[in-house]
Amino acid sequence: MKPFLIFAAMAPLLVALEALGAQGLTVDETYRILIAEDRSKAEEHAAAQLQEYLKKITGRTLTIVAETDQNDGPAIYVGQTRLAAARGMEDYGKEEYHLKTIGKDVVIAGGRPRGVLFGTYEFLERFAGVRYLSVNFERVPQTPAVTVAGGTDLRHAPPFIYRDIYPGHAEIPADYRRKLRQNSGGNSPQHGFNESCGAPGGVHMLHKY
Repeated sequence: MKPFLIFAAMAPLLVALEALGAQGLTVDETYRILIAEDRSKAEEHAAAQLQEYLKKITGRTLTIVAETDQNDGPAIYVGQTRLAAARGMEDYGKEEYHLKTIGKDVVIAGGRPRGVLFGTYEFLERFAGVRYLSVNFERVPQTPAVTVAGGTDLRHAPPFIYRDIYPGHAEIPADYRRKLRQNSGGNSPQHGFNESCGAPGGVHMLHKY
């Protein structure tokens, strides 16, 4: 009987704590963008893209700083940071990403070379309402702040090892390919290089066999 009474007495407290944890985080001008000391070019680009789009959305520029320069304020942690490692957010596939709220902070972690970049675009789509509709047109909402759902813990790896849109003779910019989570084109460090399909090449290779 006593255990039941204890549980009954604690039930309202547990419900209140659960509700508190489920409250959304308001990402506003008080936030900073933190990047790991040991970061890749693609992770630097991810932080820059996050900063750029949040400015378009809110009209405010969040400062990008190294994780070692963090103060007590809230932050968005981008890349393979110490905070992510301390919470077991590591050992990802090379395109896998993980979005998680930890207290007042948001973590965008993932694998290398493209996971964190994909995770950043996922964050902008899922929580900020950004839509990459075409090479020349995007939907970028205007709002004072971005709300991230409390208790967010989203981990995803693309199911297809090669993802491409064949443009014919047109050119698809590397940034747009990454926004669509493609891993073709954009063979540069800031875009996480690219993947190829087939050996010794992807197409027009019959004469080599």
